[in-house]
Amino acid sequence: MLRLLCPALLLCFALQSASAHPPTSLVADSRGNLFFSDLNNVWMVSPAGEAQIVVRHVHAHELYVDAEDRLFGEDVTNVGDLYRHRVWVRRPDGSVTNVLDWRGGHPTDLDDYSFVRNAQHQFVLSNARRSLEVRTSNGWGPSSAPVMRILPLPSGGNVHFASVSANGIVFVAIGSNLWRWDGSADSRFTKLTGDLSGTSDMFSFVQDRHALMGMWPDESGGIYVADYRGRRLWRVLDNGTKSVVYRSDGNWSPSGGMIQGPDLLVLEWSVTNQGRVVRIRPDGSKVVYSTGSD
Repeated sequence: MLRLLCPALLLCFALQSASAHPPTSLVADSRGNLFFSDLNNVWMVSPAGEAQIVVRHVHAHELYVDAEDRLFGEDVTNVGDLYRHRVWVRRPDGSVTNVLDWRGGHPTDLDDYSFVRNAQHQFVLSNARRSLEVRTSNGWGPSSAPVMRILPLPSGGNVHFASVSANGIVFVAIGSNLWRWDGSADSRFTKLTGDLSGTSDMFSFVQDRHALMGMWPDESGGIYVADYRGRRLWRVLDNGTKSVVYRSDGNWSPSGGMIQGPDLLVLEWSVTNQGRVVRIRPDGSKVVYSTGSD
């Protein structure tokens, strides 16, 4: 176990190549424990700042915590273009089991479940079909959740990630644009804003499909979008007004995050494939949970 020694916590772990697709999820349970992946293990940081690995040897980009404090994650392996994956669950007692056993294919190709969920539904993005499937929220895999509705996605580039608010507002990043669906049966996606994908010399290796990464809503109806290639974090209001609320320093760039109480937490990834979480207090002060040297 590693412990918080000062406002900068070093959780050291070494990872893959510089072009690795970074983790995008930072989630918390009802007790305030934070969970995030380093693509080798899943870490938990307690409210007191104590850190430990809670799921070992999993290559997870996305995580989800349900109302029972069960932590769900993926595990993706590949040899060349041959992918295999599974979905696991960690219960509050620490036990880990599969909810979707190992099978061939990449999750984005099979697209029969999603980590984008609220209490009522899960929202499955299909890049191949360019659609959003609205399913009942319980279950994982092809037969576990009936499809309630299929919405065609707008054109205009790679389908990145989605997020959903507690009241069912769905946001989808496509190309450099952000689209919104209000959840009603008679509505379609409307463009909320554009020009979110930037450029930077240090992250010029990032391909278009990874330019925009993690997204998460706030309680006021806004949405945060991590511009991984542009090394900045956007906040977009429900009227489409956008502003940069955070810029990464050093060799870091935002790939996800969350709101916890009054604090903004940003998950970052570096060009040397390390991760860290930056907690930003309302007064502007920061606590850094870092995965290596800056």
